[in-house]
Amino acid sequence: MYHHCKIIFVSIVICIFTFTKTYSQIVLPKLIADNMILQRDTPLKIWGWATPQEKITLIFKNKKYSTIAATDSSWQIPLPPQPLQSSQTITIIGKNTITIRNILFGDVWVCSGQSNMAYTLEDCGIYEEEINNTNNDNIRIIEITKSTATAIAEKFETGSWQIANKENLKKVTATGYFFAKYLNQKQQVPIGIINSSWGGTSIEYWMSATAMSRFPNIISKYHHQDTLLQGQDVTNYRNQRIAEWVEEATLNDLGEYEKWHTDTIKTKNWKVMHLPTHWEKKGLHDRDGIVWFQKKIDIPPSWLGKNMTLHFDAIDDLDHLWLNGKPVGTTDGFDKVRNYQIPAQNWRQKDNVITLRVLDYGGNGGIYGQDMYVQCGAEKINLSGNWKYKTGYHLSEQKSYIAADYAWSKLWKPSSIFNAMIAPLKNYAIKGAVWYQGESNTENTADAKQYEAMLKGMIADWRMNWHADNLPFVIAQLPNYGIADSKPSESNWAVVRQAQLAATHLSGVATSVNLDLGEANNIHPRNKADIGYRLALAATQIAYPHAFDFTGLSPYYESYAIEVNRIKIKFRNYAKGLVANDKYGYLKGFEIAGEDGIYHWAKARIVNAFSIIVTCDEVEKPTKVRYAWADNPEDANLYNSEGLPASPFETDVVE
Repeated sequence: MYHHCKIIFVSIVICIFTFTKTYSQIVLPKLIADNMILQRDTPLKIWGWATPQEKITLIFKNKKYSTIAATDSSWQIPLPPQPLQSSQTITIIGKNTITIRNILFGDVWVCSGQSNMAYTLEDCGIYEEEINNTNNDNIRIIEITKSTATAIAEKFETGSWQIANKENLKKVTATGYFFAKYLNQKQQVPIGIINSSWGGTSIEYWMSATAMSRFPNIISKYHHQDTLLQGQDVTNYRNQRIAEWVEEATLNDLGEYEKWHTDTIKTKNWKVMHLPTHWEKKGLHDRDGIVWFQKKIDIPPSWLGKNMTLHFDAIDDLDHLWLNGKPVGTTDGFDKVRNYQIPAQNWRQKDNVITLRVLDYGGNGGIYGQDMYVQCGAEKINLSGNWKYKTGYHLSEQKSYIAADYAWSKLWKPSSIFNAMIAPLKNYAIKGAVWYQGESNTENTADAKQYEAMLKGMIADWRMNWHADNLPFVIAQLPNYGIADSKPSESNWAVVRQAQLAATHLSGVATSVNLDLGEANNIHPRNKADIGYRLALAATQIAYPHAFDFTGLSPYYESYAIEVNRIKIKFRNYAKGLVANDKYGYLKGFEIAGEDGIYHWAKARIVNAFSIIVTCDEVEKPTKVRYAWADNPEDANLYNSEGLPASPFETDVVE
């Protein structure tokens, strides 16, 4: 009994000491610090914590402002709107004194999203010159520490304002930096960036509990996960389940049992798939599991007796490779290049049998990298084209694995990142927000279709938290990614882009279109400079409406009219006119459908500055049109006169 009392007494002492240490003097949030940029021309708040009932005095430009800390230790002092200015100091006095130096007044933007916003200049690997030659005191960036919370947090624990120079630039958001760079150049005002982003996150993590209450089906998915995981650490749990599942798949896969890897296996009844592609595009919808692929090739006589390489740009996720029935190698990772070195003695001139067993853990699966070939010296044989395939083991019954795969961290749940990384920012006045996210919500069709409602809900939610009904909100529309389709196909990436376009019907919202800035084999396109530039152009139109003398927005679909056997499409943001980015003047990337809803490639031509006509010989009575409707619509070439690409759209969705 004495022992337990002693423990309780010590615990109370520790708690009192901790409380006293935290609030016996003024504490400021990390945002209120040296080198910060404060939002010009708007009422401001300076806030923090202190001993309850402590008098707090703020001195700014020889004026004093005072308040008393509340019983919960919080305090807040309003400041009147301030014009553009530099090198200011704020002093805050209570039981201790804090002086904040080198303050600028300009424009502050919150940059948020997943990995393409989190990606640093160093990550991109192409901006060494930019890093080494930049010393811009008028661009300052603070990186919010990645964290989650089950309830609204008051503050985040680490982070500081960094001036854009050689010492700091490597580790800051590339998209956010280039956005700031171009705004600073055009507006001639200091630009502050608050980077609150986290790779791999879905939109529901960034929405408050209030906003998420409209989406009970999303919330229930995570409740189901909690029930199955029973409080376990989901990262370890997921890794354990993957290992168990791979072992189980290997033991129970029909292909393993029937030895489909042998070069004598009969494939007459196997189906045909044109590679490279994600198999979801070829009828294997939302399939997670094993698919076997086989292709026979001949090699030139001159190659015999030489070592060769089998190359695949990307396979999602785990592959095992055989040549002529002999194992060659295995690689795990959807974004890893495969280069399998094969000795000369393993080859024959005729009917070499290449067999790949591909195991997909979740999301898209397949052999999707653009380049796939056999190489001998400087010569190559292209392996793109028709492959035989047959499905093996299916993940559908592995409920515990599926639950674990919903999140990488046990705290990655609806609202958890909002609570920790957005809510603590809401007292800090900002000019607007930049959002680069959506990739994680393309992984299944249901999530993609719900993205529009969630994005609009999140915009309204953030505006409510910042008490700004028309807070400028700029969206980086998803760039092209993956292998191009040879036929009209469904695309979750296109659905999310459609949702990003639909958000522009809200006042003060714009999206930058990046269809020509992506990389087929890289979900993290390196060219963040042009993405940042287009975001800055879009921001200019909604936050600085008189700054440019031309439109900074891409052409957006506006309306359509059916004219007998053709459809006329009108656009907004066409600048001096629509143009075809093609030396012959042909428009590409359009599809048209009739009453059966089946899309066909269509012909399109520009008829005036803002309109095009779309027709298709195979569709006598057209009902709808879509444009650039693919993960990677590489031939889409409609632009405006300012060189900005048109946004993808589907006419029966956006009206």
